[in-house]
Amino acid sequence: MSTQTDDTGETQVRGWLHHAVADVEPSHGPADLRGLERQHSRAHWLPLTLAAAMATVLALAGTAWVAGRTGGPGTDPTLTGEPSTVAVVAYAVTQTLDGPRLVPDRRTVPALSSNLRSALVATLHGTPRGGDQRAWPDAPETDLDLAVEGDLVTIGLGGPESPPAEVPPLLYQALAWTVASALGDEHLAVEIGFGGTQSSPLDDTVTPSASLDVLAPVTIESVGAGELVDSPFTVAGRAAAFEGTVTWQLLDSGEVVEEGFTTAEECCVPSPYSFEVDAPPGPYVLRVAETDPSGGEGRRPYAEAVHLTVE
Repeated sequence: MSTQTDDTGETQVRGWLHHAVADVEPSHGPADLRGLERQHSRAHWLPLTLAAAMATVLALAGTAWVAGRTGGPGTDPTLTGEPSTVAVVAYAVTQTLDGPRLVPDRRTVPALSSNLRSALVATLHGTPRGGDQRAWPDAPETDLDLAVEGDLVTIGLGGPESPPAEVPPLLYQALAWTVASALGDEHLAVEIGFGGTQSSPLDDTVTPSASLDVLAPVTIESVGAGELVDSPFTVAGRAAAFEGTVTWQLLDSGEVVEEGFTTAEECCVPSPYSFEVDAPPGPYVLRVAETDPSGGEGRRPYAEAVHLTVE
């Protein structure tokens, strides 16, 4: 079993020179959009008339994407060709009616020596899109030691300063989910240590938790805010929905141009869903939501929305 490591050095310095422009938002304002959706605003859903068989077909359309997230032992190949930026999924914190929860934040960031390192640095220090917050807002500038060996990923956060006295609990899960997305395996153990090689009571080993105490009720992972996509495109993420039913709409200037529903793998806990959308070129808002089995008597359904452009 071989261990893969990567170093920062001048590669990291070069990558951060691009940081000032990597997170520039498009003029359509996805940050404001996502912020409003995170307030659980209610929308009028048109009656769902698609047959259950069609929902199954749409769910199967994204099988390849879901399967790609649960591969074998983790690997972290070094980036080749010296790209200046790379698309990653970094995890950020959003506010829900039940408290702070994690959401995947797909965006383009400065390319470091590997996809995993780029994603982890974005989670720790990058600026999330859509009005979300970093998992560790006051994260000190630290060295990032990284090793991948089989089903264990080791992350060492060290530097000239002594280990922090307090670390937000969601940070461990944010790093674990970032690793899972970067390496395509949700079963990897992630060992997180602070203070360099010094043993610390903050050291911990975690695995990604698909719990409503950790993840937002609905997430979108395969499409990021402001992203350019080809048609048809696959939408995938996680949802904790009644009977597993996930509803979606594609809107143009507030008007529904496409809508439908799909079924998550499990009911009532964050579990994978996917569906395919076919649309003509242009800017849209994609909105994905859980259903409301209470008919308005319970809490408002949670919705996640991103602005995208079909090329």
